[in-house]
Amino acid sequence: MNPGHTLVIPRRHVETYFAATPEEHAELWRAVEEIKRSLDEELHPDGYNVGFNAGEAAGQTVMHLHIHVIPRFRGDVDDPSRHDEVEIWWPRDPPSFAPRRRDLLRERHELVADLIGANLQLPEGDSDARIAVEDLARQTNVEREDPADIYDAFRPIRALVGESGLVSEQLYNDMRTSQAEVVSGVSIVSARHAFAFLAVSGLARSAPRWVFLDGLEAAPITDLAAVADRLRVNLHDDPPGLPPTDPKAAELVARFVKRLEAIERLLLPVRRQRALALAEKTLDAWRERAWHEGDEARHQLIRALLGVVQPQPGAPHADLATVAEAWIRLVRPYQQEALRHRRSRKKPWTLNDLEGPLRERPIPMEQLKRAFQELPMVPTVGERVVAMIVGVPEPTPRRSEEDNARRMDRSEP
Repeated sequence: MNPGHTLVIPRRHVETYFAATPEEHAELWRAVEEIKRSLDEELHPDGYNVGFNAGEAAGQTVMHLHIHVIPRFRGDVDDPSRHDEVEIWWPRDPPSFAPRRRDLLRERHELVADLIGANLQLPEGDSDARIAVEDLARQTNVEREDPADIYDAFRPIRALVGESGLVSEQLYNDMRTSQAEVVSGVSIVSARHAFAFLAVSGLARSAPRWVFLDGLEAAPITDLAAVADRLRVNLHDDPPGLPPTDPKAAELVARFVKRLEAIERLLLPVRRQRALALAEKTLDAWRERAWHEGDEARHQLIRALLGVVQPQPGAPHADLATVAEAWIRLVRPYQQEALRHRRSRKKPWTLNDLEGPLRERPIPMEQLKRAFQELPMVPTVGERVVAMIVGVPEPTPRRSEEDNARRMDRSEP
């Protein structure tokens, strides 16, 4: 224990911080400030850890609210960076504190969703099972001899740069360090068939989403590895560029953008696509019910919400990823109830299982309004395209009349 480690404890018995009153909260933090001032004068620490555990599952062992104020000093914990080699010892937690597969799944999902908006492969087996410390160590690759061999989602993208890639290191570095402001970059290349690669921006904190359309009617490819593979296939021989003023090129650019606007929802991860599909079906059922019951106010509200879930292509609208997450939060109580009363755990649970309960017990109007208020708006998909490569099919050479006559002569017996 560090010198000066202090506990701030209320006189009234409350088990956790969240059971205390706002007035007690204010007094506790006022006491933390006073203790810090005293410790600054006496010990002159370099920093502080201040915090609490709330609940047994969070590690609270004394069931009376207390806040730790811990002075920290440079060197009070060994700095591993000064050693040539560091050996990792994984703690073997007791069963009540051992990590579960569902916790690992949640961490992976949140990390990948924040970075690239995609899903990782789900862990196999019972998601509620405890994870042995050996399995946890093995999954985090601490025993690998070659850390460079650890696969990550961005490896196919990095492989596009360099000698064996599509872009040279020099060109990549020049573009990466350029101070020029580029609103959108469009490249037109000659190709065997029409295709388009697009990088579409989202909200300010999210990375652009890569999309490949292998034809005007093709389904969008959004998996990073698959997109990188399609780029290699279509650009490996460095096809000649075409001027953007080419009429056929301009037409294809417009048609691909229009196609992307029509299928924008398919750019979302599958979970969010399913959430929006469930929202559509549920809201439509509620709208019809409100109409038959003569509830005009609820009918108008649900019509407006359907417009949020089903935006018109080619018009600014609420960010669909945020709309999907708002719906998922809204139906979470139904989800928790469904999971508690699930009869069979062998059958995978999906969001579609909530359709029946949601139809039977509609969500109140005020709760619907709160859930969908102040959603961030985004421009049209076309306005959010920050980079685009379009393949324009080469025209089929026209044969002269003389060539046609010669072919006909050869075909005669």
